[in-house]
Amino acid sequence: MSADQFREYETELVGKEDGMHGRLAALLGTSEIGVKRFATGGRPVPDYVAQSLRAMVLLHRQKKLKNLEEMD
Repeated sequence: MSADQFREYETELVGKEDGMHGRLAALLGTSEIGVKRFATGGRPVPDYVAQSLRAMVLLHRQKKLKNLEEMD
């Protein structure tokens, strides 16, 4: 997954407000600094993170995940 795709998915799930990296990090079970590095391309997105993110986006798009906090 490219950094651009990661950012698009991140924005779709958690928006562009303050704390967005922290919210996504909590959902993915990874560190906030890791999410920042994935988003900027400073570190490649690991396969397990990309798969988890794609699954959450798919559920969100199908309205099967109405509240992202259900994932916490």
